[in-house]
Formats: sequence, C-alpha cells, structure tokens
Amino acid sequence: SIRHGVSHVLTAHLGRDVSAEVRSQDVTDAVSAVSAVPEVRATLVAIQRAAIEAASSIVVEGRDIGTVVAPDAPVKVFITAAPAIRAQRRNLELRVKEHAPPVDTTAADLARRDALDSSRALSPLKAAADAVEIDTTTLSPDEVVARILQLVTERTQTPQQRAARSEAMAGLTRPPLVRSR
Repeated sequence: SIRHGVSHVLTAHLGRDVSAEVRSQDVTDAVSAVSAVPEVRATLVAIQRAAIEAASSIVVEGRDIGTVVAPDAPVKVFITAAPAIRAQRRNLELRVKEHAPPVDTTAADLARRDALDSSRALSPLKAAADAVEIDTTTLSPDEVVARILQLVTERTQTPQQRAARSEAMAGLTRPPLVRSR
C-alpha cells in the first residue's frame, strides 16, 4: 500500500514501512530488468490502475504512467532535468538514506537506466503525446509544484473555479512549501 503526507510518501508491504528500501541503490540497480518482465509489468499496471480508480484525487509518478497506466489522465507531466543535476539530486537523496556513490557513478547509473527503460518493448519510458514537459534543472521544488498546480487548475477546473482559486491565492506571497522526496 502507499500512503502519503505533506512531506513524504509511505510505501508499506504487509504493514511494514519499506519506503527507504524501495528507493535504495539495490532496488534502483534491479528495477529496469525486473520491470521489463511482462508478468511483473502486467501485475504492477493492474495494481496502479486499481489505486488510481479507488482514489478521488491522486498523483502518480512513474516512467510509463501517462502512456500505459493512465493514458486518459486529464493532466500528464513529463519531468526532466539536466543529467548532472539529476545525478546531484539522486546523490543527495542517497546520502540521507545510505552511502552515496560518487556523483559520476550515479550519473552513469541514471543514463544506463534511462537507456534500458527507453528501449524496452513493454511500457517504455517516454512522454505521452499530450504531456506537458517541465524541465526542472533550474527550478526549486516549490516552483515545480506551483507549475504543476497551475496545469491542474487549467485542465480540470471551470473558469469560475479558477477565478475563485485566484482570489483565494491572491493573499499568498508564495506557494506553500511542499517537500520533495
């Protein structure tokens, strides 16, 4: 199961928090090969679709969400960043949880995973045709969240709802802080 809060995502298996384990280097190293197995992919897609269907509102991230898992989603965002920035961010995340390899090793791992995931026949990594690409290279987490919230507002709210939201937000000097993982 996956539960979320304002500043974190909790992933549980049989009631035990496995959030750190699923973001570990060992899992990262194995995920591309495992997710290319058709039976694994089919099971994961079914689980993801069930979670989406059960939720009244949900944000789902993954390398094939907009193209395979939820192709009819009203808002699709394809997030990118320069390879060096992605490697720095991933190393920072690893340092918090475990020992981080040198940044150049992380960059090579990311490039390898991107190449594997982009070239696999089943559920490849690619942007949906109707996804909005956001290059986060120079953006803070708050700026990314603000841009995504703007897209959600544009694509899902009526003009009256957008006007009411704009009035409510007018008093804020900056978007509320949302912490990234």
